[in-house]
Amino acid sequence: EDPQLLRVIGYKLDEQNESKQAREIFERVLKLRQHEPQSFRDLGLVEERLADYESALNHLWRVVTGKWSSSYAEIEFTALMEINKIIWRLKKDQKLNEIALPDGLELEKWEKDVRMDVRISMAWDTDSTDIDLHVVEPSGVDCYFANKNTASGGSLSKDFMEGYGPEEYTCKNAPEGQYVIKAKYYSSARQDLLGGTTVLVTVFTEYCTEKENRQIIAVRLQEDH
Repeated sequence: EDPQLLRVIGYKLDEQNESKQAREIFERVLKLRQHEPQSFRDLGLVEERLADYESALNHLWRVVTGKWSSSYAEIEFTALMEINKIIWRLKKDQKLNEIALPDGLELEKWEKDVRMDVRISMAWDTDSTDIDLHVVEPSGVDCYFANKNTASGGSLSKDFMEGYGPEEYTCKNAPEGQYVIKAKYYSSARQDLLGGTTVLVTVFTEYCTEKENRQIIAVRLQEDH
């Protein structure tokens, strides 16, 4: 089985809100790629959407605590944000006591407020690939790897030049207006039969609130885009 092809299928199913089928695909990817934190994250996020919060927490916590290649450094910060959202949901629904938290996930140490107006997360399906996230704010300012913090409060995470991302744009108190998202295929050291890479962009507004809205976009990029 080809993990890259499976990820493409999984991302497309996720885009179409076919979470149960996507979960089956990402379970297969995990069996093939247990040395990559993205395999655990992809599965955990789909499980969260299926409200299987205990399993989702276990897989996302593995992203935080696993011993990974330096190519994946700082992915744990993204996973911690996603863990905190699940904790918020469980507390909101008064179900936190119904599940067993992963060993080492101590709320007094790790819990934090992750509410924000805009969160944009971009991951991709090929290793050793550099995809750059650009977010043009309503002011016209481009938030990207060379301009990671903007006057409006926008912030960009680490520039992943290897691995699968994710690269993230966040803004806690975002100005109203149009945000333009761009993905730049910068470089790749891989030679794959499929060619290019599939980029999965997840856009959240009013993240980690009752009004949260989520949109998933899966796009195939070639190296000259």
